[in-house]
Amino acid sequence: MSPPRVFLERSLHPPNADGLLLTNRLIAHETRAIIERTKPTYKLDLLFVDELQFWPTWTCLPVSAQFIDSVHVSISCLETQVPVLRAFLWSFRGPPQSMWALYVLLEFYLEPGLTHNYNNEEGQTRRPIVVRNITLDFIDLHDAPAGANLVTTPDIRTFMATTTSALPLQYPDYTTWHRRASSRHPVAGDVTIAAPWFARIVRDFLRLLLQDVWSIRYAGVLHRRVGVIDIAVSGGRVDTCDITVALALLDLRGPPANYRSFTPRFLNHMRAVLQARKHHGLPVPSEI
Repeated sequence: MSPPRVFLERSLHPPNADGLLLTNRLIAHETRAIIERTKPTYKLDLLFVDELQFWPTWTCLPVSAQFIDSVHVSISCLETQVPVLRAFLWSFRGPPQSMWALYVLLEFYLEPGLTHNYNNEEGQTRRPIVVRNITLDFIDLHDAPAGANLVTTPDIRTFMATTTSALPLQYPDYTTWHRRASSRHPVAGDVTIAAPWFARIVRDFLRLLLQDVWSIRYAGVLHRRVGVIDIAVSGGRVDTCDITVALALLDLRGPPANYRSFTPRFLNHMRAVLQARKHHGLPVPSEI
């Protein structure tokens, strides 16, 4: 079975304010002033279908810009059939395939840019995006069996902070789902993923990506171009991945003898990251 795929929009309408910016100098000046004062949020709707397909749709593109204050991503799961792909199966080689598909989508929008010319057609230039805050908001499209102790936002915060070893006792519903969803073979029964569960899976993936020195090749786009990633469930923030803190926690204690060449590569990566963040006006950890 092929891994989850990302289906991008075939074409995008120009951002909402671009027409006003191209009308005349007075209207363009007033429009820029309003945009600067209100700092509109860019909104993306992301649907994960049958653990096989990611369908992103931009619902609000205020203006073409390279520096964006806030991007809000609404993430929902839709199951039209019993999934046969274990999209949440971790292995010794790394995170689940679904997480890498999500990463590919994130990297695509940050690197080429998310405006209507992102296809890099002839004569058009790509403008990488810098985002100060990304909110990943996980939403249930229907009543998912998250458990009676996962109702309010404080409940979900407690769940997110619970250690993995304590999950079977405190959250048996999540443990049962995770065992089924992580099986290498299809398991009979309801495997519907609730929003808090999906949020925890993505949060754990982001932590691994951001705080593991051996993942710097993949985390580079986040290290250079993102300030903070907030994890929310139904609009309530339940956790935060601060890129600056993650950079401060990166610690190269000494690679094995077979990987001596990794040390200069790591140091070069950190120098490039710090230089890029300073250039883009993003916070830089003082400990480095």
